[in-house]
Amino acid sequence: MRFFATAILIAASPLAAPTQERVALGSIDEGEEESFFLVLEGGSAYLLTGLCDLDCLDLDLAVFDVIAGELVDIDVEPDDYPVVSAAPRSRGVFEVEVSMASCSVDPCFYQVTIECADDSCPWRVLE
Repeated sequence: MRFFATAILIAASPLAAPTQERVALGSIDEGEEESFFLVLEGGSAYLLTGLCDLDCLDLDLAVFDVIAGELVDIDVEPDDYPVVSAAPRSRGVFEVEVSMASCSVDPCFYQVTIECADDSCPWRVLE
């Protein structure tokens, strides 16, 4: 039942917009975090949005510039729809940290999408 409810939540949300692409999908317990890395191009503006299942009460996102060693943006508001942005001046590697601040039934499932200000800004996930 949980997966069905999650699918409905995702399909009914603005994340289903055709300009957005899913870059991460996973599950973590309350109090845990996991990260993934993106290569983003300079001169483009990127928006990363998180969404989680119905058991999730608070999901947080942070973006770090790996080369500069700096926090670019963070959303730790007490909600389950975090939004962060990055607008690099030059091509670089960025770490996206996903944190499950509150989950009523572990694990909670999440997804992160990326959206660009223009439709042609390139990006890729480092594996």
